[in-house]
Amino acid sequence: MSGQKTKKTVEAQGHWIEWATGLISGLLVIAMIGIVALDALTASDAAPDLKVTIINQRPTSGGTQVSFIVSNLGKRSAAGVPVTGLLSREGRVVERREVIFDYVPAQSQEKGALIFSENPDGAQLELHTSGYRDP
Repeated sequence: MSGQKTKKTVEAQGHWIEWATGLISGLLVIAMIGIVALDALTASDAAPDLKVTIINQRPTSGGTQVSFIVSNLGKRSAAGVPVTGLLSREGRVVERREVIFDYVPAQSQEKGALIFSENPDGAQLELHTSGYRDP
């Protein structure tokens, strides 16, 4: 009888820690689905909220580089976002520059720069977005 194998039956009741882990995991999955669904429902009628902030200016060989951040404070993403820079002296626009961002995600920031051939010191420099399209 030394060569015979015996079969044992084991009851398939899990340990309490397995049940607790499964329950907590299930609740977390349900909570995440709820949060994503709520965000999707509330963001459907929201619009991008775009804001341009100048962070610095520095001279380059091609002129003056004006670095900026485009912030999208809204709950909806924006695509094809043009940022226009106007350099004015005595109420007259002397230089206009534009850069287009392919995509600015919701509640995020993107960095960029415009290069002006004129020095913006002593002039009025205005940066703004002029539109977007839905991605």
